[in-house]
Amino acid sequence: MNEPDPTWVGGPGILSIGHSTHSIDVFMGLLRQNRIEVVADVRSLPYSRFNPQYNRERLRRELLAAGIQYDFLGSELGGRPDGEEFYDSDGHVLYGRMAESGSFRAGLERLTQRAEFSRVAMMCSEEDPADCHRYLLITGVLDLKGLRVGHIRCKGLEEDGQIGSTTEHSDQVRNFRIWEDGRYEQRDLFGQLVVSPWRSFKPVPRLDRSPQPSIAETSLDIYTIGFTRKSAEEFFTKLQDNRIERLVDVRVNNTSQLAGFAKREDLRYFLRVLVGVDYVHEPLLAPTKELLKAYRGGEKAWDVYESDFLDLMSERSVESEIPRALFAERRVALLCSEPTAERCHRRLVVEYLDRKWRNIRAVDL
Repeated sequence: MNEPDPTWVGGPGILSIGHSTHSIDVFMGLLRQNRIEVVADVRSLPYSRFNPQYNRERLRRELLAAGIQYDFLGSELGGRPDGEEFYDSDGHVLYGRMAESGSFRAGLERLTQRAEFSRVAMMCSEEDPADCHRYLLITGVLDLKGLRVGHIRCKGLEEDGQIGSTTEHSDQVRNFRIWEDGRYEQRDLFGQLVVSPWRSFKPVPRLDRSPQPSIAETSLDIYTIGFTRKSAEEFFTKLQDNRIERLVDVRVNNTSQLAGFAKREDLRYFLRVLVGVDYVHEPLLAPTKELLKAYRGGEKAWDVYESDFLDLMSERSVESEIPRALFAERRVALLCSEPTAERCHRRLVVEYLDRKWRNIRAVDL
């Protein structure tokens, strides 16, 4: 007897949902009804002019309050890719080219990894998956990999085979495997060039590239956190409650700490699986081992250590070597070990960057 697919009995797996014009209460009800633990947002632009309840930050707060994780994958899996090579002359999105791109594959890997341990719903705006790239593109590629996807509708949970209006298009996806070889055209038996039919049904408008305020003009809050004297539950809850999206590790030694969850590889795994947070180790923002040893051994007083560390930041020209975008693109927290920032170099990093970049504020967790 075959084991039941966990996707259909409430276990880990991938489902899809469209927010449409639902009230937030109806949407949250559908998530609860289907035991969703993570919402993977696959909209290229995570905002809605007519349904502002689904704007990224507002939606994220609603989800976190309900104990559901939010993961934005629109940059990797969105249906309006950035790059002219992904569109034909009529403006249709070429799904084959998207499917073989490095960005799409990285996003798909992130999605499937989350689904190994959690029940994930990839979300876009269209209520009917038959009209959305989450079915026409993402589900098609997952199907080629042998992964089933359930589609959450108001009328219940649908399997791929129940989406009758896209049977022909679904067959095109399943039969069109040449994208794996990087080819988008082939010659038929008569030598004529045939273009793959695997593309969006309609022309898709490019993303709005109108001028936006430069990163250098925007003010930034950089969060900081230390793991000492914090349980794993307290540490990850603080990241979740403050909607942290990227943790930048500024420790000089991140492999032999006493707290098991703070070891580099363990931490990278827990951040991804538990709270959907990216992990980056940035040694340019860490002291040298010699400098840290001199301070902890009592050879240097705090004020001397502080001065020497700021000199080190200046010598490294970190304001030029590290892009401001590292902190501006996502909500970032700097990680070190000390329980408070008062006598920790993570505070000094933020103060240094504020002097160089301006409009930087430290928020210690």
